[in-house]
Amino acid sequence: MVFAPDVVEALGAAAELVNSAIEPDSLTTIEQLQALFDDWGYTGSRPRTSRELEAVRAVRPRLRELLVADRDTAVELINAILAEQQAIPQLVRHASSALRTRRATPPSDRRFGWLHSPRQLFDPET
Repeated sequence: MVFAPDVVEALGAAAELVNSAIEPDSLTTIEQLQALFDDWGYTGSRPRTSRELEAVRAVRPRLRELLVADRDTAVELINAILAEQQAIPQLVRHASSALRTRRATPPSDRRFGWLHSPRQLFDPET
């Protein structure tokens, strides 16, 4: 399967992040996390606090579970993450067995507050 260059980079960064949890843990300092960002050309804001480091470290087990999952389990995991973040799209299987996205119903108790930034995957208090 051929992936676009940005997908290759994202998957490589995800794999490196997951592998950093293998003993000896190679993601124990903010400097190591910043180096990971540098290595993968991340251009967004940089972590500066131990809280941010710990939030990224906490993602590793779930990300590993996703990366090693079979297709159907991966879909369940992705949909769970999307639902937790109150994201609208969900993956569904159609009769052709192809995976497609569908628009999920936003929570009825909020009008527009269900749109969250990707940063909240790591820091739900933002």
